[in-house]
Amino acid sequence: MAKNKRIKLTATIFPALLIALGVLYIFQIVQLTEAGHTIGQKQESIDGLKKETASMELTLSENRNLNNFEDRIKEKGYNEVIKIDYLTIPSNALASK
Repeated sequence: MAKNKRIKLTATIFPALLIALGVLYIFQIVQLTEAGHTIGQKQESIDGLKKETASMELTLSENRNLNNFEDRIKEKGYNEVIKIDYLTIPSNALASK
């Protein structure tokens, strides 16, 4: 009789244990897949930021170039300063203590 109870107990516990382990395995696989997807998205974001940084560094170096600076000034229509006229303010126009 004790042998039959052991067999029945084993017959019910073993399948339940297998089902629990199967569910746990599937849960871990889902979490691993989600983590892999998140890592992929972050890597794409990093790659995009690296490209943007390289582009900004190139633009910065181009803007620092004096020749390009002079060309941009001419494109905007600024003229070369030939003569500077200063304003003279009479002394009686200034406030005194």
